[in-house]
Amino acid sequence: MALAVAFLTFVVPTLIVRASESSHTSSDYVRTTFKIEDGLPDNTVNTINQTRNGLLWVGTASGLASFDGHTFRNVELRIPGSSPSSAVNALMGDSNGDLWVGSDAGVVRIPASDLNDPFLSAMTAYRLGRAQSDEVQVLLKVADGDILAGTSHGLYRFDGSRFVSLVSSIYVSRIKQLRDGRIMLVTGAGLAEYDAVRGAKLLSVGAQLGVRDSDIYDIYEDSSGKIWYCTQHGIRTIGPNGFIHLEPTQPATARTFRATPDSKGVQWVATGIGLYSIVDGQLIGPSVDTSLRAFYVGKEGDLWIGINGGGLTHLQPRTVHMFTKSDGLANDLVMTVLPAKDGRLWVGNNCGLEVFDGSVFKTFNEKDGLLNACVWALAEDHSADIWVGTYGGGMFRFHAGVFQQFSMEQGLASRIVNRIVTASDGSLWIATPDGLSHFIEGSINNYTIADGLSSNQVLDVHQAHDGTLWVATQAGVDRLVGNRFISVPSLQTASAVLANRFAEDSNGNLYTTDAPTGISRVIGNRLVYQPTPVALMNMVEASDHSLWFSGHSGIIRFAGGALTLQDNPGLPLDYQQFGIADGLNSSQASVGGPNLAITGDGKVWVATVGGLAMIDSNRISTVAIKPSIFISDAMVDGSRNRVGDHLMLSPGNHHVELTLAVVDLATPEKVRLQYRLDGVDDAWLEGNATRTVTYTNVPVGSHRLYVRATDSTGHWSREAVVYQIAQQPHFYQSKLFQFAASVVFILLITLAYLVRVNHLLSQTHRILEARQIERETIARDLHDTLFQGVEGGLLLINSVTSRLPMEVEAKDTLREAFQRMNHVMASARGAIFGTTRPVEASSFEDAITLHGKQTGLLSTSTFSMKVSGRKRDVRTVVQEELLKIVKEALNNAFRHADANAIEVRIAYTRHALEVWICDDGVGIDPSILSEGGKPNHWGIPSMQQRAAKIGAHLHIARHEPQGTAVLIKLSGPRAFIPSAPPFSPRGLARRYSKKT
Repeated sequence: MALAVAFLTFVVPTLIVRASESSHTSSDYVRTTFKIEDGLPDNTVNTINQTRNGLLWVGTASGLASFDGHTFRNVELRIPGSSPSSAVNALMGDSNGDLWVGSDAGVVRIPASDLNDPFLSAMTAYRLGRAQSDEVQVLLKVADGDILAGTSHGLYRFDGSRFVSLVSSIYVSRIKQLRDGRIMLVTGAGLAEYDAVRGAKLLSVGAQLGVRDSDIYDIYEDSSGKIWYCTQHGIRTIGPNGFIHLEPTQPATARTFRATPDSKGVQWVATGIGLYSIVDGQLIGPSVDTSLRAFYVGKEGDLWIGINGGGLTHLQPRTVHMFTKSDGLANDLVMTVLPAKDGRLWVGNNCGLEVFDGSVFKTFNEKDGLLNACVWALAEDHSADIWVGTYGGGMFRFHAGVFQQFSMEQGLASRIVNRIVTASDGSLWIATPDGLSHFIEGSINNYTIADGLSSNQVLDVHQAHDGTLWVATQAGVDRLVGNRFISVPSLQTASAVLANRFAEDSNGNLYTTDAPTGISRVIGNRLVYQPTPVALMNMVEASDHSLWFSGHSGIIRFAGGALTLQDNPGLPLDYQQFGIADGLNSSQASVGGPNLAITGDGKVWVATVGGLAMIDSNRISTVAIKPSIFISDAMVDGSRNRVGDHLMLSPGNHHVELTLAVVDLATPEKVRLQYRLDGVDDAWLEGNATRTVTYTNVPVGSHRLYVRATDSTGHWSREAVVYQIAQQPHFYQSKLFQFAASVVFILLITLAYLVRVNHLLSQTHRILEARQIERETIARDLHDTLFQGVEGGLLLINSVTSRLPMEVEAKDTLREAFQRMNHVMASARGAIFGTTRPVEASSFEDAITLHGKQTGLLSTSTFSMKVSGRKRDVRTVVQEELLKIVKEALNNAFRHADANAIEVRIAYTRHALEVWICDDGVGIDPSILSEGGKPNHWGIPSMQQRAAKIGAHLHIARHEPQGTAVLIKLSGPRAFIPSAPPFSPRGLARRYSKKT
């Protein structure tokens, strides 16, 4: 994220001292600006608010965005008939935690439960106007719970489901409720008071304020009950002798359009030339933006300012105050700092030595006798003399205003001095790259590897409270025993760790700060190493026993007792870090010694490569503000998922990317983040700069993602936020499959047996099929020979019988013989061809009626049958297939239709046979019709196959107004048996069968 950061510096040192007394001057704030390049929807910011979950919401000329201190997220406002990028003019959070958004297209309500989700699926949009604009300028929830909306065309109230008009045809830009309950409206015509009976009544207060009524832009009532008016000519209030305005004149008389208090009761006013606070009748401005449009006072005293075309500006109260060349230093590369016994502060830099008396810096250099001004070390002896170590010029003593040099010519081990320490006996120990020098009573003794030092390159020297002398060299740590140095063993497990500075607290705990990172504690003359996430250098202890460290990552503060070796190495260290966002010009401390000091008034001074830094340890807030932690986005295989309280993954491997939101608007740079997914991560992992978590192979099962972060004081939350991730298994990974696999193995043996049996049955079927073909061949031969011969004989008998006189006794005998032979022929045909004598129409209809009545016995539906047209003989195959189709349709109707009446209609026409099955039930599901039936059900497919077999048309449809209709239609030639000649064998058989 690109941040435009500017630091407002002091003109003279006295202002720096006063800055610690007041928190409302421009020099007390660090300025950060966000623009479109940082994710803002538009550089014109109209309104700003913060919701209960900690998110900052920014309404711009091109839409709405939320901000967690790290990332902007654009919000799509789904308002019917409007653009998602409508201008947002008003934001309001209610007591439920919901966010109300006023835009040019109406009002949107985002429930609190939806604020963390990127989809915002539960938002509700409200349109206020019909034939007019929906421009909403202001939203306010008044004491009785009503939500009021001021628009470009009137005042509205939310009744729980919609906004209803209260006052029309006025422009309402502000709504305020006074302590006595009165509702004040700032309108285009001036200040008005609203009540439910009289509506909006204009108040003529402009004359008392010395302005026109239309020049009043806002109204504010302070804690004392005094009413302040924001006008075209400044912020004003009415006193006994007329209006009162503030000082200085320029901001007090500038156009003022808004006033509001912060959490501490400080009143803030936005003017045409900047943002100001009112302190003891004075206007003090931290912002000098002339195009200010909106502002919001954060919960921690920080300020958010919306600028017309200039983006969003964050003013964070400055914790670190910087002294640079503009304040009197020789240059900004400060190497070392030392508070003297007389209360002055000595500062050594790369090209000079300064002393600060609280007002001005006085510089010493070559012309004052300091022959080498590259100062690297400072110390004060028991006589209050100042000792100056330089790079290349040895050591100088400043006594009675005169510098005296001690270098190699006087016996010093090197011309380069890294550190000077005053011992308890008044002597000096000097660390150099070529050994350790001991200055005592004017003489110098040097110690090298010949005296037990691990290396001649000495980095630091320290005398502990118990009088032991400790030395840190390039090759390790040594301690002086008698007149020789003894190496101190290290229990550290890390490789390439170098102890370069000593630190000791008031309890006598001795540490070494190590490079590249880490800290070691001396326990029983051994070094016990503990890793730290940041590099530490020098240390001082404040009156509250907090430990302050310099380093390459800013200024680090450990609360009292926090810096101890922990039995559980999995617990992270609690510490507070101060860097660029707190006011440092550079987070890198210099390498001089000491580069850190604390004065009696509790001010911590640090020599950095960007100037001299100062933090007042007494003013550091110890109130812990916990950040809001939640999952703000969930991407699975590149697709955005709804976040919710869990994430369900379908079977298979997925690329999961979760965005962790840790909301800290005041100091987002200080937030440290850790996460761990149980079942996947063996230890806590550090969050990266993008705050994204990526997993590509989540095991099957339910897992918990734990997320924890530090609060505003640098302490880790002991209870982590939990998010559930469930990976569903493939079927073959389930327990059901494993059980089924064992069953299948048993079934395979059975299946092999069944396959063998099926093979034998197939062979038998082929044999029987061959025999059937043979029988059909015989049947055709019999038909062509025997049956035709018998039929000829029957015709002859019939002819003879018809010629015999009626009185002949043999005539009746011949007729009976004819009928018996005809019956034998019909039975033989049925046996050979698999058919029976054609069923008469009456028996076909009776079979349907019988089936309908029998089936209806188990149903509440009534059954009826209707026949129309002249009855005709239907082919036997057609009758059989039709009967099966009708039975299936009736079964479906009785079972599924839930009908009152079910009817079958048979229509005999000249050219066709139609059979209808109709009911007045719920009607068949259209999806069943479109798919040709239900899956794994054979009713409709069977009906269609039987209809196709006899060449019938089958149509099934929903019957209007309700029910289902089934139609089976056949053409006459396919349906009916053609009429036979009276004396043909078939005609004769039919005639005589009827008589019988």
